[in-house]
Amino acid sequence: MNESGFHVGDTINQTGPNATGKVVHNYRPHGVELQQLIRAAEDLRDHLPEPERQVVNDSLEALRHDAADQGALRRLNRVATMAGTVGAPLLSLLLQVCGNG
Repeated sequence: MNESGFHVGDTINQTGPNATGKVVHNYRPHGVELQQLIRAAEDLRDHLPEPERQVVNDSLEALRHDAADQGALRRLNRVATMAGTVGAPLLSLLLQVCGNG
């Protein structure tokens, strides 16, 4: 767990008889990875319409407060994916840091 009580690492949930379970990946970018994500998101923000810019701003604020904020990482992933080619650098970093889970 990190300082905010968020579990970092994989969690396996299994319920009911004969359940196969589900692996939930919880990652926390740190140091250089976090700075690269923030820089890439700021670069992408300049190419986005206002509603998506606000999503990026809110997500960056959340990550600066708690780098393990999975919701912020998912929102950045969505914006980068929807942005197409211009979002590729951020999407690539997110995939490196968080994997595809």
